[in-house]
Amino acid sequence: TGADVFSYEPGSNYLSVATAAEVLTVNGTDTITDFTTAQNDMLSVSSLLQADTGFYEERAFVSGTAASIAAAPGNNNVIVVTNVQTGTGGSMTLAEVDALIATLSISTGSGTLLVNNNGTVQLYYDSNLGNAGGASDVALIGIITTPGIAADLVNITAANIPEPAG
Repeated sequence: TGADVFSYEPGSNYLSVATAAEVLTVNGTDTITDFTTAQNDMLSVSSLLQADTGFYEERAFVSGTAASIAAAPGNNNVIVVTNVQTGTGGSMTLAEVDALIATLSISTGSGTLLVNNNGTVQLYYDSNLGNAGGASDVALIGIITTPGIAADLVNITAANIPEPAG
């Protein structure tokens, strides 16, 4: 009971955008079994949001179907895709996730994608959102296995992705 906060860090170099490998090394891939919007749980990814200059950026949250977001991609750095996405072999590969993110944001900085990847809700970090640079730009940092989470994606708002304190 009560709000849980799941936090992610960029690594030791705070003067430049963290690579996907650095973020994966620091955070690993968490399995989250009890994330729910009904309890106001939060994914604290604000320290992962950096401009291409390395300076931290404010959260630019967007949520919707992949098609609706891609129709007018903005400088989004926290993206929640509410419909199921699949890859050529079923689940999307890291390269396919990176290509999807590049259609959803024009940001040249880093950020996150929360998506239902062929039935599994996953949280990804991308070091250069608006550029489809391939699998090495992306890290899987969270798998959310809470029962009903796929249907709950539509209820995730900016309040579930807090701005940094201060």
